[in-house]
Amino acid sequence: MARGHRLDKYNQKKSFPKKLIGILFVVLIIIGIFLWIGLSLGHRSVKGLLEDEKGAFKPQVVDTNTDKCVDVKVYVPNDTSEDKLDAVSVRIVDNKLKLNYKTEALIKLLISKGYLPKKTRLIGNVTVDKGVATVNFSQEIKDFSGSSTEEKQLLDSIAKTLINKEDKIEGVQITVQGEMIESLGGHFDLSEPIRSVGL
Repeated sequence: MARGHRLDKYNQKKSFPKKLIGILFVVLIIIGIFLWIGLSLGHRSVKGLLEDEKGAFKPQVVDTNTDKCVDVKVYVPNDTSEDKLDAVSVRIVDNKLKLNYKTEALIKLLISKGYLPKKTRLIGNVTVDKGVATVNFSQEIKDFSGSSTEEKQLLDSIAKTLINKEDKIEGVQITVQGEMIESLGGHFDLSEPIRSVGL
Protein backbone atom coordinates (compact mmCIF):
# COMPACT_ATOMS: atom_id res chain seq x y z
CA MET A 1 0.00 0.00 0.00
CA ALA A 2 2.80 2.40 0.95
CA ARG A 3 4.67 1.44 -2.20
CA GLY A 4 1.56 2.14 -4.33
CA HIS A 5 1.19 5.51 -2.65
CA ARG A 6 4.83 6.37 -3.43
CA LEU A 7 4.31 5.39 -7.09
CA ASP A 8 1.27 7.65 -7.32
CA LYS A 9 3.32 10.58 -5.99
CA TYR A 10 6.12 9.73 -8.42
CA ASN A 11 3.69 9.63 -11.37
CA GLN A 12 2.16 12.93 -10.25
CA LYS A 13 5.62 14.56 -10.13
CA LYS A 14 6.45 13.11 -13.53
CA SER A 15 3.22 14.39 -15.08
CA PHE A 16 3.56 17.88 -13.53
CA PRO A 17 6.18 19.12 -16.05
CA LYS A 18 4.00 17.83 -18.89
CA LYS A 19 1.05 19.80 -17.54
CA LEU A 20 3.22 22.91 -17.15
CA ILE A 21 4.48 22.59 -20.73
CA GLY A 22 0.89 22.14 -21.92
CA ILE A 23 -0.26 25.25 -20.05
CA LEU A 24 2.67 27.31 -21.40
CA PHE A 25 1.90 26.10 -24.92
CA VAL A 26 -1.74 27.20 -24.63
CA VAL A 27 -0.69 30.60 -23.19
CA LEU A 28 1.74 31.13 -26.08
CA ILE A 29 -0.96 30.30 -28.61
CA ILE A 30 -3.33 32.83 -26.98
CA ILE A 31 -0.61 35.52 -26.96
CA GLY A 32 0.12 34.75 -30.61
CA ILE A 33 -3.54 35.16 -31.54
CA PHE A 34 -3.72 38.53 -29.78
CA LEU A 35 -0.52 39.71 -31.47
CA TRP A 36 -1.82 38.63 -34.86
CA ILE A 37 -5.10 40.51 -34.30
CA GLY A 38 -3.20 43.61 -33.13
CA LEU A 39 -0.87 43.58 -36.14
CA SER A 40 -3.79 43.07 -38.51
CA LEU A 41 -5.65 46.04 -37.06
CA GLY A 42 -2.47 48.14 -37.13
CA HIS A 43 -1.90 47.21 -40.77
CA ARG A 44 -5.47 48.18 -41.62
CA SER A 45 -5.13 51.56 -39.87
CA VAL A 46 -1.89 52.34 -41.73
CA LYS A 47 -3.49 51.21 -44.99
CA GLY A 48 -6.41 53.49 -44.20
CA LEU A 49 -4.01 56.40 -43.98
CA LEU A 50 -2.57 55.60 -47.40
CA GLU A 51 -5.74 54.70 -49.27
CA ASP A 52 -9.30 55.96 -49.33
CA GLU A 53 -12.42 53.78 -49.44
CA LYS A 54 -11.93 53.06 -53.15
CA GLY A 55 -8.25 52.17 -52.74
CA ALA A 56 -7.09 55.43 -54.30
CA PHE A 57 -3.75 56.82 -53.13
CA LYS A 58 -3.65 59.33 -50.27
CA PRO A 59 -0.12 60.64 -49.64
CA GLN A 60 -0.07 60.84 -45.85
CA VAL A 61 3.48 60.80 -44.55
CA VAL A 62 3.03 59.53 -41.01
CA ASP A 63 5.60 57.15 -39.59
CA THR A 64 3.82 55.89 -36.47
CA ASN A 65 0.71 56.54 -34.46
CA THR A 66 2.83 58.13 -31.72
CA ASP A 67 4.26 60.91 -33.89
CA LYS A 68 3.03 64.45 -33.40
CA CYS A 69 1.24 65.16 -36.66
CA VAL A 70 -0.12 68.15 -38.51
CA ASP A 71 -2.39 68.50 -41.52
CA VAL A 72 -0.95 70.65 -44.31
CA LYS A 73 -2.02 71.51 -47.82
CA VAL A 74 -0.12 70.61 -50.97
CA TYR A 75 -1.21 71.89 -54.36
CA VAL A 76 -1.59 69.73 -57.45
CA PRO A 77 -2.73 70.52 -60.99
CA ASN A 78 -6.48 70.48 -61.54
CA ASP A 79 -7.63 67.74 -63.92
CA THR A 80 -10.03 69.98 -65.84
CA SER A 81 -8.50 73.47 -65.74
CA GLU A 82 -4.90 74.25 -66.65
CA ASP A 83 -5.06 77.53 -64.72
CA LYS A 84 -6.13 76.01 -61.42
CA LEU A 85 -4.47 74.04 -58.63
CA ASP A 86 -6.33 71.79 -56.21
CA ALA A 87 -5.46 71.89 -52.51
CA VAL A 88 -4.98 68.40 -51.07
CA SER A 89 -4.78 67.96 -47.31
CA VAL A 90 -2.07 65.56 -46.14
CA ARG A 91 -1.03 64.51 -42.65
CA ILE A 92 2.68 64.74 -41.95
CA VAL A 93 4.98 64.38 -38.96
CA ASP A 94 5.41 67.75 -37.28
CA ASN A 95 9.12 68.10 -36.63
CA LYS A 96 12.23 69.73 -38.11
CA LEU A 97 11.83 67.70 -41.30
CA LYS A 98 8.30 68.98 -41.91
CA LEU A 99 9.27 70.56 -45.25
CA ASN A 100 10.76 67.22 -46.37
CA TYR A 101 7.56 65.35 -45.54
CA LYS A 102 5.45 68.00 -47.27
CA THR A 103 7.62 67.84 -50.39
CA GLU A 104 7.65 64.03 -50.41
CA ALA A 105 3.84 64.00 -50.21
CA LEU A 106 3.68 66.42 -53.14
CA ILE A 107 6.11 64.29 -55.18
CA LYS A 108 3.98 61.18 -54.60
CA LEU A 109 0.85 63.00 -55.71
CA LEU A 110 2.53 64.47 -58.80
CA ILE A 111 3.82 61.01 -59.77
CA SER A 112 0.36 59.49 -59.28
CA LYS A 113 -1.14 62.19 -61.53
CA GLY A 114 1.55 61.67 -64.20
CA TYR A 115 3.31 65.04 -63.80
CA LEU A 116 6.58 63.60 -62.52
CA PRO A 117 8.46 60.57 -63.83
CA LYS A 118 8.21 57.46 -61.67
CA LYS A 119 10.95 56.99 -59.08
CA THR A 120 11.49 60.77 -58.81
CA ARG A 121 12.42 61.45 -55.21
CA LEU A 122 13.69 64.13 -52.87
CA ILE A 123 17.41 63.93 -52.13
CA GLY A 124 18.57 65.23 -48.77
CA ASN A 125 16.74 67.91 -46.83
CA VAL A 126 14.83 70.92 -48.08
CA THR A 127 16.95 73.85 -46.94
CA VAL A 128 15.87 77.47 -46.49
CA ASP A 129 18.31 80.36 -46.87
CA LYS A 130 17.34 84.02 -47.14
CA GLY A 131 13.76 83.15 -47.96
CA VAL A 132 14.62 80.61 -50.68
CA ALA A 133 13.88 76.91 -50.21
CA THR A 134 16.20 74.63 -52.17
CA VAL A 135 14.62 71.36 -53.26
CA ASN A 136 17.07 68.77 -54.57
CA PHE A 137 15.45 66.18 -56.85
CA SER A 138 16.82 62.86 -58.05
CA GLN A 139 18.04 62.36 -61.64
CA GLU A 140 14.67 60.93 -62.73
CA ILE A 141 13.06 64.38 -62.82
CA LYS A 142 15.14 65.10 -65.94
CA ASP A 143 12.92 62.61 -67.79
CA PHE A 144 10.04 65.12 -67.59
CA SER A 145 8.61 65.45 -71.09
CA GLY A 146 5.42 67.45 -70.58
CA SER A 147 4.11 70.40 -72.56
CA SER A 148 4.69 74.03 -71.56
CA THR A 149 1.29 73.98 -69.82
CA GLU A 150 2.18 70.85 -67.85
CA GLU A 151 5.57 72.28 -66.93
CA LYS A 152 3.90 75.49 -65.70
CA GLN A 153 1.42 73.45 -63.63
CA LEU A 154 4.21 71.35 -62.15
CA LEU A 155 6.30 74.39 -61.18
CA ASP A 156 3.25 76.19 -59.80
CA SER A 157 2.45 73.12 -57.67
CA ILE A 158 5.93 73.14 -56.15
CA ALA A 159 5.94 76.92 -55.63
CA LYS A 160 2.47 77.16 -54.10
CA THR A 161 3.06 74.17 -51.85
CA LEU A 162 6.30 75.47 -50.35
CA ILE A 163 6.01 79.27 -50.41
CA ASN A 164 4.43 80.47 -47.17
CA LYS A 165 4.91 83.04 -44.43
CA GLU A 166 5.07 80.52 -41.58
CA ASP A 167 8.29 78.96 -42.92
CA LYS A 168 9.51 82.34 -44.25
CA ILE A 169 9.78 80.96 -47.79
CA GLU A 170 9.42 83.45 -50.66
CA GLY A 171 10.86 81.38 -53.49
CA VAL A 172 11.93 77.85 -54.45
CA GLN A 173 15.18 76.84 -56.12
CA ILE A 174 15.05 73.50 -57.91
CA THR A 175 18.26 71.48 -58.21
CA VAL A 176 18.93 67.99 -59.57
CA GLN A 177 21.53 65.80 -57.85
CA GLY A 178 22.79 68.98 -56.17
CA GLU A 179 23.33 70.82 -59.46
CA MET A 180 21.49 73.86 -60.83
CA ILE A 181 19.48 73.23 -63.98
CA GLU A 182 18.37 75.67 -66.66
CA SER A 183 14.94 74.15 -67.20
CA LEU A 184 12.88 70.99 -66.77
CA GLY A 185 11.16 70.83 -70.13
CA GLY A 186 12.78 73.77 -71.89
CA HIS A 187 9.86 76.16 -71.36
CA PHE A 188 10.71 77.93 -68.09
CA ASP A 189 13.99 79.27 -66.71
CA LEU A 190 15.05 77.60 -63.45
CA SER A 191 18.40 79.33 -63.06
CA GLU A 192 16.66 81.67 -60.59
CA PRO A 193 14.31 80.73 -57.73
CA ILE A 194 10.67 80.36 -58.79
CA ARG A 195 8.24 82.61 -56.98
CA SER A 196 5.20 81.62 -59.03
CA VAL A 197 4.95 80.80 -62.70
CA GLY A 198 1.38 81.82 -63.20
CA LEU A 199 -0.81 81.39 -60.14
